[in-house]
Amino acid sequence: MEKVIQEMKQFSGRNTHLKALEGRVLAEKGDGYLFNREYDKALQFYDDAIKCGDFWVYYQQKGEALSYNSKKPEAVQCYERAIQLFPSYEVIHQQKLRASK
Repeated sequence: MEKVIQEMKQFSGRNTHLKALEGRVLAEKGDGYLFNREYDKALQFYDDAIKCGDFWVYYQQKGEALSYNSKKPEAVQCYERAIQLFPSYEVIHQQKLRASK
């Protein structure tokens, strides 16, 4: 998978679809680390995914990693950005509320 990502990078600057795909792959890797409770590693991948595109799910998942890593104020900021991008998704509002406590 790493090899595919590296090969894609040479084209992703010119092709927004490839850039979005690169971000999705990075976020999926972050999800794996989040699932395994390796929050610092997950955060690195979510940050890289965000560089590929401004998608709500990247901020939501980054917020989760921050929240589990006891970085609640930073998590709230991520949830706020996710809400700006997808205001009708109630789960993010609930996550933000939990992180605010």
